Amino acid sequence: MSNEPIKNKKEEEPLSRLGRKPVEIPTGVKVSVNGHNVQVEGSRGKLSWVLHHRINATVEGNQVKLAPVVNTSETKALMASRASSSST
Repeated sequence: MSNEPIKNKKEEEPLSRLGRKPVEIPTGVKVSVNGHNVQVEGSRGKLSWVLHHRINATVEGNQVKLAPVVNTSETKALMASRASSSST
């Protein structure tokens, strides 16, 4: 018998297209990520929020990329809801 852990197929499924899509940062907007704290500042003011502990964010060039800490159905739902609210 193998000592390898049994993998759950649901955990291996890829994220939805919306969850994989980076969020574009408009010109004149500054985004900073410190751990799970995200801060956005632009001509209309400032906004900050804390990401769910199962989602990581990184700023790469003029894009914010979200990634799950662990790929589960819960993180897929969180990714889709965060990405859709961030892109509007």
